[in-house]
Amino acid sequence: MGRMPTTDLIDRYLTDLHERGCTEATLTEYRKNLTRADRELPLGLEPANTNELKAWMYRRGLEPASIKTYRAALRGFFRWANEVGELDWDPTAKLAAPKVPEGLPRVARDEQVRWAIHDTPEPLKLWAVLAAYAGLRCIEISRLHRETVTEQIVTVRRGKGDKARLVPTHPLVWASIRALPPGPITDLTPKQISLKFLRYSQRCGLREMSMHRLRGWFCTNGYRSSKDLLAMQRSMGHAKPDTTARYVELTDGQIRAVVDGLPTFG
Repeated sequence: MGRMPTTDLIDRYLTDLHERGCTEATLTEYRKNLTRADRELPLGLEPANTNELKAWMYRRGLEPASIKTYRAALRGFFRWANEVGELDWDPTAKLAAPKVPEGLPRVARDEQVRWAIHDTPEPLKLWAVLAAYAGLRCIEISRLHRETVTEQIVTVRRGKGDKARLVPTHPLVWASIRALPPGPITDLTPKQISLKFLRYSQRCGLREMSMHRLRGWFCTNGYRSSKDLLAMQRSMGHAKPDTTARYVELTDGQIRAVVDGLPTFG
């Protein structure tokens, strides 16, 4: 009995991921990357060896973050194919992960947040308030229903990875959402929300402004006022506090205080 075509294997793998609760965004990204690998590798994806996969991943001088994304899709596919008995070799077992340099926090400036929540048209204004004052991701805004927001609590029922969390309702969030009708607050996808806000910001001369930076502003200022990394981790919906820490932008004064507070001995 012959082997299943690689495209069918990819479909089966993605179906398995879907049944495990993987997000649509991840499924779309994995399908794109695995299909591209199958098309561009010398003999396709299934018979590829480690060296071929490595050469394909590092082609055209891609950024380490992009290479890491490709590796994750390849590793997941070959591990699954071995587990279900479709393949009996894993060329990704010795495929080292690239080192992704840690960048500086991407945080909106106060004046940018003021512009986003006062000077943008609806629904961009609403999205900005939800990102800056509730820490919501675009995927969470796209899934948010009016009835899951009260004057006290924003209930995020399906966050990233379908994880739920509760965020206290800021007065600006309540003022922006209380008059909306029941049901979804938008019919746009996460990508459409992100791009629509980004393109409007660019037309207004704010080329680095984004929904993600508003979320960074939420995390940075929330941590500055609370000094509680665990509370911010839960508010942001992060699995690890290390992830939350990367969102926090420290001031020069905070960094200087580390040195100024050291005791001296005369």
